[in-house]
Amino acid sequence: MPEESINLHINEMIASLELLKSENNSIMDKYRRHEDYHKRYIYVSYISEDLEDLVIKLESIKDSIL
Repeated sequence: MPEESINLHINEMIASLELLKSENNSIMDKYRRHEDYHKRYIYVSYISEDLEDLVIKLESIKDSIL
């Protein structure tokens, strides 16, 4: 697979993860207003951290390929 194609796929994955992070942040905002928000907020914040880790790893992979 040529480098350009790999780079394109990685960029698409990063864009998808960024969209998921944005949606997850919206969920976090909603849970902040919920009376039982603490447990839900913590769970959703873990997801946010995992998504950020995936973005960082994908960017690292892309940098190492190029």
